[in-house]
Amino acid sequence: MSAPTYLLAIDNGTQSVRALLLNLQGQLVHMAQVSIDSYQSPQPG
Repeated sequence: MSAPTYLLAIDNGTQSVRALLLNLQGQLVHMAQVSIDSYQSPQPG
């Protein structure tokens, strides 16, 4: 019996980072999301 094989997809957006774990049939196994605090510079440029 062999170990299952998975695909990890990472989506780095403007408001969050998501990680999706899929099996080779394309079914979602697990998803995690972490919010990103917006950065605003105290000075322009």
